[in-house]
Amino acid sequence: MGVESGDVLSEKKIKARWNIKLFLRNMFILSALAFIVYSIYINVTKRDTAVLQVSYQNIAIESQHRALVMRNEAGVSSYNSGVFSPAVVDGERVAKGQIVGQLKIEDVAADQFETVASQSAIIDQTALENDVETRYNDLILALRNDDYILAKSIKNDLDMKLDRLSKLVAASGDSAYQDVVLAANQVGSEEAEVGQVIDIPAGSAGIVSYYYDAYESVINYPNRYKIDYLTLFDETITPTNQNVSTVQANGDIFKIVSNLTWYLACRVDLEADADFVEGVNVLVSVNGKQVKGVVEDVFQAAEDGIIIIRMLQYVDGIHRMRSVDVNLRRDEVRGIKVPLSAVVTRANQIGVLSVDLSGVLSFKPIKQLAAGDGFIVVQEGSFQAEAENGESVTRYSINHGDKIALDAAKYREGDIVE
Repeated sequence: MGVESGDVLSEKKIKARWNIKLFLRNMFILSALAFIVYSIYINVTKRDTAVLQVSYQNIAIESQHRALVMRNEAGVSSYNSGVFSPAVVDGERVAKGQIVGQLKIEDVAADQFETVASQSAIIDQTALENDVETRYNDLILALRNDDYILAKSIKNDLDMKLDRLSKLVAASGDSAYQDVVLAANQVGSEEAEVGQVIDIPAGSAGIVSYYYDAYESVINYPNRYKIDYLTLFDETITPTNQNVSTVQANGDIFKIVSNLTWYLACRVDLEADADFVEGVNVLVSVNGKQVKGVVEDVFQAAEDGIIIIRMLQYVDGIHRMRSVDVNLRRDEVRGIKVPLSAVVTRANQIGVLSVDLSGVLSFKPIKQLAAGDGFIVVQEGSFQAEAENGESVTRYSINHGDKIALDAAKYREGDIVE
């Protein structure tokens, strides 16, 4: 009886062990099958996309911009009609007092002339003040309606307009006119007789120009805060060669353009091109030449951001240019280079879709430092941002070595990619 009981117990133990082994084997097989099914699911459902591994580096920033040329120039006109005989060619450099040409007084019929009408693209101080007042009233209305997001946007725009207006007011003083447009000179007189020949000297040293575009009294440094940039940037301003032998009474003959002082007023996006600040050195490509300049001023004009660049070198041919396309290269920026195709926006915050070790996408906010052609430079790690309630919060961004998805607009957070 005892032996039989022992045999039964042994059989039960053996059977129990076998059941455990069978259970474990089945679990292993099921786990393997589940892994295979999951792998197949992942490979079938995950999206094939380009992934970029980013790096922290020094990045040279270049960008294309529309610009207006501001010159320091003095026009020379004639009180009398007559025939002008030039002694120097367009673009030639002359010394002060050097004879540029001769004017022989003659009666010339008015219908022989094709005049270039002067242009006006100036926004006066009163218009700017009215614009500021309008935006101020908009801000008050937004605050009364508790629309703080709109109020913040209006306040930023109002600050820009006040900055431009205050600079205009400050520039009205004599101290702001160190580089005024040279006063126009006129030769001849009421007493001049027909047949008389008048030598015309250069009133200052510079470059002789026979090209006029009718914006000489508008697009210049003293007017930099008054110019209607929104209109002029969309125009192609083509100067006319006035080097004709016949001169009408009170008509233009030539200009003397300073080769020492000139400026570029460039259209920029003040948010995207935030690295354009006063004092920044830039390398400017214009008319096929690369020349140095320095950002002298930054302000908002209507919908455009404007930077004023004081050029440190003269460029041949600039005396007959007004609207130009330029390439600007500034000092290198240190950060992470992100292609524009990788940038998305979530809740008014720009960012990228970061790829984790499993290929799952998640949104990471970014802070733009600078912009180039087809890419932006962003801050590595973390940055401070302003929340909707006005408090400063820390945003955690991408780091050196992280992977991000290109063509990010095609994907959502949680998508699985290669």
